[in-house]
Amino acid sequence: MIVDGELAAGAPLPEKMLCETFGVSRTPLREAFKILAAEGLIELRSHRTPVVTPVNRDEIADSFAVMVALDGVAGAQAAMLATDADIARLDAMHEQLVALHRDAARAAYFRMNQDIHIEITRLAGNPVLLNIWTTLNANIYRARATANYDAKRWTESVKEHEDFMALLRARCAGLCGVAQRAYPQDRRRGSRGVENRSRGGWLVADAILPCVMLPVE
Repeated sequence: MIVDGELAAGAPLPEKMLCETFGVSRTPLREAFKILAAEGLIELRSHRTPVVTPVNRDEIADSFAVMVALDGVAGAQAAMLATDADIARLDAMHEQLVALHRDAARAAYFRMNQDIHIEITRLAGNPVLLNIWTTLNANIYRARATANYDAKRWTESVKEHEDFMALLRARCAGLCGVAQRAYPQDRRRGSRGVENRSRGGWLVADAILPCVMLPVE
């Protein structure tokens, strides 16, 4: 409900109403609150009703700028270190991503997209990078989830992923200049925070996974 935009930033989350809506007791609901708070989606307030975390546009824009850099490092390292089996596994995940786009399954698409980003970062073989990426990703989770509400932008995002996978298969050698020339426009779009999606303050922004030029052996 939060990621899909049903609950606006700052919206209260009354326990009684949510327990009745989902047919659960207060104990599992409060455990769910803790998880959502850890993901940065809600704010827990002592002796007060939890609320959906307000969006700080400047902070999100700055976070996206850093995430772009981290994604670039992860992509470059993964291209050098990934085995053929690793790339085959990513290819299979990408095919699922394309199918979810075709079926207009936005929530499932976003989860798969996140899994692909995490896997590429894991393949970079740098635990510190993975830890920093995971922490920062939690801060921009909601903004990234809403990036593809615009149908045209969603289709563009799929094409960008397809292009990246082609470059990853080629170990990014020789072809990355093409992606790098196309990339700055998307980076500027993300770093500005793009636009306000609703009165609740949602941002439509995305940090695509860029390719970093590797030396041709």
